[in-house]
Amino acid sequence: MADTPEISLQDISDAAGVEIRTLRSWLAQDLLLPPLRQGRGAGYPPENLARARAIRAMRELDRASLTDIRRRLWTMSEAEIEAQAALLTPQPGPLNSAAAYLRSIAAPSAPRPSPDAPNRLARVPANTRAQPSSEALPNAPGRRTPTRTVTVFTINPDVELHVSGELPPAVRLQFDRIADLIRSSLKEPPHDQ
Repeated sequence: MADTPEISLQDISDAAGVEIRTLRSWLAQDLLLPPLRQGRGAGYPPENLARARAIRAMRELDRASLTDIRRRLWTMSEAEIEAQAALLTPQPGPLNSAAAYLRSIAAPSAPRPSPDAPNRLARVPANTRAQPSSEALPNAPGRRTPTRTVTVFTINPDVELHVSGELPPAVRLQFDRIADLIRSSLKEPPHDQ
């Protein structure tokens, strides 16, 4: 494999503006191609640079989930991946941390886009833009925050009884009685023996 071109994870990180740990996560999720050479100094296919940029573009411009991006990458040709990667505005240099990113955007000398610069989204075909749909929401994988019902019974300003789950009226009445018993026992003076 000596004649096969390779690129390091650090080189991909620097060129794509993505942290190494994010790239490793994408490798684990099969979003990037596996290394050509394992171990310390592993070499990766150069196509991973375009894939990393394309993933970033889909995340930033389309707000696509990683599951959706994986499906899209499976069906895209290398030319389509390159085209998707080209939609992303290149980063001025490597961003190794959130703090470095914040410093880069807060710098007074940071270049600002001119008002007459073309809109990046204008270059994305309308049928590929993410469109919010009420039909798509119930099937969105892993995007929902789990909800649970919690009933709070206030005993006094400092004490509350929290019960998880839906409570039928009869059970709710029992918990009201329990709260009353606790309330009355807290009002009674302690018995000295």
